[in-house]
Amino acid sequence: MRLLDIGALSPHNYQKYASWIKATPIDLNPQDPLITKMDFLEMPVPASKAQLFDVVCLSLVVNFVGDPIQRGEILRHSARFLVPGTGLLYLVLPLPCIDNSRYMDHELLVEMMAALGYTTLVNYHLAKKLAYYAFRLDTATGENKQAGGAKGKSKTNQLMFPKKMRHDKPNRNK
Repeated sequence: MRLLDIGALSPHNYQKYASWIKATPIDLNPQDPLITKMDFLEMPVPASKAQLFDVVCLSLVVNFVGDPIQRGEILRHSARFLVPGTGLLYLVLPLPCIDNSRYMDHELLVEMMAALGYTTLVNYHLAKKLAYYAFRLDTATGENKQAGGAKGKSKTNQLMFPKKMRHDKPNRNK
């Protein structure tokens, strides 16, 4: 199994599974020389099916990107690296991003992921501090035809998921 670990903290996370997992750890500012220094958004898309990954891991990565368009682009770009039909995206977010946000919740995340080709939510778990998601890439290209062009815009040049208040309660995250 080929696994791309984006934002890897350790090159040894999958070492005890090395007989069946070939991990490729990358990070913007790696703390270990065995982790490749790489901006995922600048990482070349695999040129052949043999270069695709079975799993892409985005554990506590997306939430550190300040620009919402770039957050969406990371998710869109991840689909370009997975084997269509079987590839899995493992997404981990701080729980408040899902259960204490004015603009995001579980249902919207699942809808957004489906628009990117991740139409199967394989499993999810909301723990005490973290939200864990496993999505399967079901479309051949990882790009839903409705998604249109770059930056998550539709053919009418409107954002597919404009920022909209979903939960207007005190003490919610912005």
